[in-house]
Amino acid sequence: MLAINDLNKIYKNSENGVKEISFQISKGEILCLAGPNGSGKTTLLNSILGIIKKDKGSISLFGQNVDNDAIKNRFAYISDEIILIEELTGFEYLAFIKSMYKGINKNQIITLLKIFDLEKDIDKLISSYSHGMKKKLQIISMIMKPFDVLVLDEPCRGLDVEAVYVLKKIVDSFKRKGKIILITSHDLLFIEEICDKILILTRGIVVGGGTPEEIKSQYKKNKIEEAFLEAAFLKERENEIDCYLEDYFDVIESI
Repeated sequence: MLAINDLNKIYKNSENGVKEISFQISKGEILCLAGPNGSGKTTLLNSILGIIKKDKGSISLFGQNVDNDAIKNRFAYISDEIILIEELTGFEYLAFIKSMYKGINKNQIITLLKIFDLEKDIDKLISSYSHGMKKKLQIISMIMKPFDVLVLDEPCRGLDVEAVYVLKKIVDSFKRKGKIILITSHDLLFIEEICDKILILTRGIVVGGGTPEEIKSQYKKNKIEEAFLEAAFLKERENEIDCYLEDYFDVIESI
């Protein structure tokens, strides 16, 4: 189990940060973090992963503090930002990643390349790859290593429809293998389809949570997007946009 208890990270002279965040993710469970830009999702992930230092609270994996380097190595993190060594070929890059970890089988890598339809491009320089191809290589390089917790930050960004379908099947497979999975995404339909639980953040605090059905029921909405707007205090903004659009088309029709 991944347990987050009373986590706080506050930035000086900024409203960004997270305050008193607590939740748990069990083996074989997918939890998604949802929230508008600046709600604290990335800060929360970076605090869990030890990329930034938390101000307060505890983070443990199977009862062990994640500040321990050996525990940190049990996380696989797919960042929203694609960071690859573009002077290498795809093959050279995966070989470099493979050299850093024990227990990675060559056939395992070949299978992942086939799954993501990247096998024919593996000997090309990464600098020649499209954004989507780079994203696929990034995903492969992270999930081929041994891990207990998979963390994905906006994983669908830059992927085509087929690649998103493949990603969903892979994530579901890891879930069935008992992995702990934490995802952030603005794609609420993706979240609703794949996640067991959703945590909604606004201005660094948790304002809603539960299964997709529980959240829709709580706010008496048929669609997860409508429940999200209500939970994240964005309903007034939606009404504002409707008024602006009405004014906009009134102007067009008057021309």
